[in-house]
Amino acid sequence: MIVLGFTGTFAAGKDTAIAIISRKFGAKAMEVSTSNLVREETTKRGLSLERENLRQVANDMRLSFGADIFGKMTIQRIKQRGEKKVFLVSGIRSVGEVESLKKEFGTNFCLIAVDAPLETRYQRIKARARAGEHVMTLDEFKASEEMEKNGEVHSQNIASVMKMADYTIQNSGSSKQLEEKVEKILEKVMK
Repeated sequence: MIVLGFTGTFAAGKDTAIAIISRKFGAKAMEVSTSNLVREETTKRGLSLERENLRQVANDMRLSFGADIFGKMTIQRIKQRGEKKVFLVSGIRSVGEVESLKKEFGTNFCLIAVDAPLETRYQRIKARARAGEHVMTLDEFKASEEMEKNGEVHSQNIASVMKMADYTIQNSGSSKQLEEKVEKILEKVMK
């Protein structure tokens, strides 16, 4: 079993990279999304799924249950479905999550960071129109990102997580270029 974790800046193309790998492995792959775990908890609390609510709920859970809570929840989901060849973990946002996944899966865990220029990512959120993101101004987008990039131990700290990555993909080109970059990483990881 190989566990590929994905982190990166907002709208950099993490989900697209995961979709490429999912297509390649088909039924032998399974995605576990830390973002979906947060969405589930946010819904349980009766809150709307807007980015600010998601961030607050995630940070509250990390403060209440430890910085590695979403890593532990992800490990539990993977163990429930252990027959898969490849597990794709999307939305890793805290150092505690990475540490728990590395501790559990050792060399079978690989962290991949995806990044793209700010303007490119801003245009992507405008185009995808998800949960009110498309109405953000560029300044609001920058401010939202800053809150996620450099948080404390019990909050999102994407900048620190990206520094822990085994591989980093710069996704400023076409879908085809992204696919080629993902394929090169897969060749190395699956040896």
